[in-house]
Amino acid sequence: VQSGKFIQVTSPNGGEVWLSGSTHNITWTSGGSIPSVDIYYSTTGIGGLTTQIASMASNTGSWPWNIPSWLASGTMAIKVVDHSDANTYDISDGTFIIDNITVIVPNGAADKFYVSQAKNITWSTVGGSGTVTNVKIEFSKTGSGGTFSTLVASVSNTGAWSWTPGAGDVTSNGRIRITDVNHSQITDMSDADFPVILKPELTLAEYESWFQNA
Repeated sequence: VQSGKFIQVTSPNGGEVWLSGSTHNITWTSGGSIPSVDIYYSTTGIGGLTTQIASMASNTGSWPWNIPSWLASGTMAIKVVDHSDANTYDISDGTFIIDNITVIVPNGAADKFYVSQAKNITWSTVGGSGTVTNVKIEFSKTGSGGTFSTLVASVSNTGAWSWTPGAGDVTSNGRIRITDVNHSQITDMSDADFPVILKPELTLAEYESWFQNA
């Protein structure tokens, strides 16, 4: 190994929370003659198996990583290696997190909620309950820029929670926001406003059908 050669990972270096499907710069410092580097990630911690994401990347000290939308782990680590000398490398000092939440229902005007009628709010997380164990669910009746009130402060990340709106929740500009209880960076909100409306009266045909089947 050439004297004085070194690589030191500076980001991510432990404790970061990055979102699946986002782009972040992996950064490092180095010394000595290192023209190019290879970059790897591990989903199982500092000593885990590694997957290569860059080969012969120019040793500029930074490389933009387009994180796959399917990648999630609570024990991520990055390894940067001198391409021509596998003995010169560094690994993140600590693990970091990658995950994401996506609100599924309600996600727009087609997802109607009715007062006094239970309906599931649903969502998905890339890593399931392995990374995101509990979520907070909030509701705004004045759109994405409105004030969000807490519907439930912490509920298991099962992907569904039943909500029964009250009369005070009536709006045409509802939004739901779901956030990882332990990592507030992992959050999502309905893509568009949805309505919360009073349950409609039975039509004559519905009434007759109900009466006949009673």
